[in-house]
Amino acid sequence: MGRSVSDPVELQSAFLNHFTSIIGSSPPHPPPFDLSGKLGVSSDLSEILLAINQLPSGKASGLDGFPIDFFKKFWDIIKTDLMRGFLAFQDCSLDLSKLNKAYISLVPKKESCTVFSDYRPISVINSFVKIITKVLANRLQPHIKDLVSPLQTAFTKDRSIMESFMVTRKFISFYHKNKLPAILYKVDFAKAFDTVSWTFLTHILIERGFPPVWISWILQILRSSSSTVKVNGLRQGDPLSPLLFIIVTDALQSFFNNASSLISGLVLISPRALQYADDTIILMEANSRSLLVVSEILSNFASLSGLRVNDAKCLFVPISIDESVLPNIASILRCQAKELPITYMGLPLSIRRPKKIHFQPLISAFQRKLDGWKARFLSLGGRLTLIKSVLMALPLHFMQVLKLPPWLIRHLKGIRRRFFWKGNSKCLGGHCLVNWSKCCLPKANGGLGILDLQRQNQALLLKWLWKLKHDPYSVWSSTVQLLYGTLDINQLISSPVSYGLTDILQQGPFFNISLVDANPTAIWKWTANGIFSSSSAYGVLSNTGTISKFHHALWKVKSPPRVKIFLWLLLQDRLLTQQNLMVRGWPSPASCPCCSSGLLETTDHLFLHCNYASLVWSLVQLRFRLPSLNHTLGIDDFWLSQRPSGLKIWDIIWAATTWNIWKERNRRIFSNCSLPVHLLLKEILVNIDTWKKFA
Repeated sequence: MGRSVSDPVELQSAFLNHFTSIIGSSPPHPPPFDLSGKLGVSSDLSEILLAINQLPSGKASGLDGFPIDFFKKFWDIIKTDLMRGFLAFQDCSLDLSKLNKAYISLVPKKESCTVFSDYRPISVINSFVKIITKVLANRLQPHIKDLVSPLQTAFTKDRSIMESFMVTRKFISFYHKNKLPAILYKVDFAKAFDTVSWTFLTHILIERGFPPVWISWILQILRSSSSTVKVNGLRQGDPLSPLLFIIVTDALQSFFNNASSLISGLVLISPRALQYADDTIILMEANSRSLLVVSEILSNFASLSGLRVNDAKCLFVPISIDESVLPNIASILRCQAKELPITYMGLPLSIRRPKKIHFQPLISAFQRKLDGWKARFLSLGGRLTLIKSVLMALPLHFMQVLKLPPWLIRHLKGIRRRFFWKGNSKCLGGHCLVNWSKCCLPKANGGLGILDLQRQNQALLLKWLWKLKHDPYSVWSSTVQLLYGTLDINQLISSPVSYGLTDILQQGPFFNISLVDANPTAIWKWTANGIFSSSSAYGVLSNTGTISKFHHALWKVKSPPRVKIFLWLLLQDRLLTQQNLMVRGWPSPASCPCCSSGLLETTDHLFLHCNYASLVWSLVQLRFRLPSLNHTLGIDDFWLSQRPSGLKIWDIIWAATTWNIWKERNRRIFSNCSLPVHLLLKEILVNIDTWKKFA
């Protein structure tokens, strides 16, 4: 029987001796996973072409000057040579060092960069090597879920990147509510991708059952690589490195498994590392033994893997712990204590609802984007593109795990609304030609397809209910089962739960009516395959039931985005004609500027009944030999009535003609000049020819 040790120094020495004997010099690992015959087979043309098509277009080329677009466009010409190169690589007869060269692009991590560590190195790799790594990544991806712990949620299909955040928030709320002393240790690895030991990676691959030929390919890629700055590690520019990286970091889970007998685990959970790539959270009991074990695990892991802890960026959060012991904890973990909320994965992690100040980074991100855009020089089409591609993406990170408060939704709505209608200027009600709620309708319902933030937030939160129902063994579902004893949504709704789960359960009624019960799992009724998707949920939540009669045709018209927005406004009678200006109370001459009839300028008059417009349409009709045009119809029926005629170019003719009539109208009002009808026809023909070729 061993003797009792109480002195802190002696305790640490005894512990280190015992722990070192367990860890030794080789990393602990789970049983090998049989991958023989799955990864090491020779490639064929179809596999290579699939990889090429999956790589994104429009990216910078490597030192060879050949972007991925080149391989896509000239596949039929170069495929034989490419196949020979692949076969030479796979039988190790290719000198890859001549091709496996990269230059490093330094991306600033913050605004003011003063030292090298303030930059993130991104390798720009030659396309041939990128294609090789994409083929290998495609082979590895189906097996990665079996190779890494469920506690690692990065780069793995069917695992949510937000699962680590959700589980961490759930546990700290539970510990705080039940006054269980605990520590949340947030670990930061210094230059994680760049410092991975190749020796350690090779050892892990062997122990995990990877075939020798596969390992030889990986080593061939690593050892032949060269950059403007020579590094060890894994380069961040190829598709394979992220998968190899999480295989390496998964070894940390094995360290914890083997040391579990040394650590006093918390109620309901043994200490584990919740990981998203290198973002790591460790939950543990607040005693010296647990702290020393965790510290030594990280030290041993660093010496073997090359992934060293950056103490300056680490922190720990005490939960229900007396302040007097915090200095001792800080000295063992070599980092500072912080109070909740802290930032984890870019989000405020707290046991309470975030306050206004915690959403300020999101608001600031919106403002930074707007400040960088010269909005007054952008058309409505350009602004719509930026709203959909950039501004709509910014809050998604928050909306996946947090119910946005009403004030924030109103604020972000105002920012997007103002940017769309007025750029960065102040936007009053009269400046908005269409109600914003209609702009946020799906195109099928007559809107612009801009996502409504509240409905999008609901749709994203519904994903967690689907996990409870469809994936009971996920880390998130297991945590809920552990803490509340059930995964039944109706039972959870009636139970006292934390604010985060309450927000999710509020979506329960809609979720329940969206399911079809079937054995062994539920079926989501809004998709063909019965699998939940946030986009399908958003579509149902946004559907008004009113289908626009022109949406199918409008957004398929071959024309620039600014013209499509113009047509959308035209079909809703929302252009600022003299009639619409009068409705808004803006002073304006009532007569049509394009004719001397003295009639009020309405939408139908300007584009169809005006003498000038009628003459333009007559010339267009003669030029394209159109059937008789019915000018007595409204502008929408006038367009739609001609579509069944079989003339495929009619949509472009109609778009170009109305667009140029509108430009002529504005020319006469704002520039005090005009074009004769025959010159306007020439402008129309130029637009038609251009839009046909380049749409």
